[in-house]
Amino acid sequence: MTRLPISVLAVLLVATPVLAQKPDSADKGKPDREEMETRREAMKNRAADEAAKRREAAVEKRAEAEERQRKTEEHRREAEERRGEAEKKNDEIRHEMNRASEAKEKAVGEDAAAAEKKHGKQRRKGEKERSGLEKQAEKKSAQVHKEADKGSQQGQEAREENSKKWWKFWE
Repeated sequence: MTRLPISVLAVLLVATPVLAQKPDSADKGKPDREEMETRREAMKNRAADEAAKRREAAVEKRAEAEERQRKTEEHRREAEERRGEAEKKNDEIRHEMNRASEAKEKAVGEDAAAAEKKHGKQRRKGEKERSGLEKQAEKKSAQVHKEADKGSQQGQEAREENSKKWWKFWE
């Protein structure tokens, strides 16, 4: 009983390709001249269409390239104009700075003359004061310390050490 369904199944599998429908071109054989010419014309038309598409694409690319070049040229001109304006501003600023520095030098020269006059007076006055300070320092160094004999010997030595000025290294 199991052999019958298996055998039927095997026959169907083997017979399926035999029962398949044939393609339309299977019975026709070789194509005739008309079919070949029609096919050639179709191929030529397809090639012509593709060439036309390529030409159109090339024209579009060329137009895009020209547009980019035009924009680039326009940007370059604008940049040159901005650069020229910036150079003019820089020249004006330099000119103003030169005028300001000349005015400053003139004012400094006048101030220097006035300051020299003022400092000359101060210098002369300072020399008088210095001579007074020097005299006072001489008097102080000549004075005898009141504390010299007071206290123990250790205390006297400590006072002598502390009485020396820290900035006088040579003493």
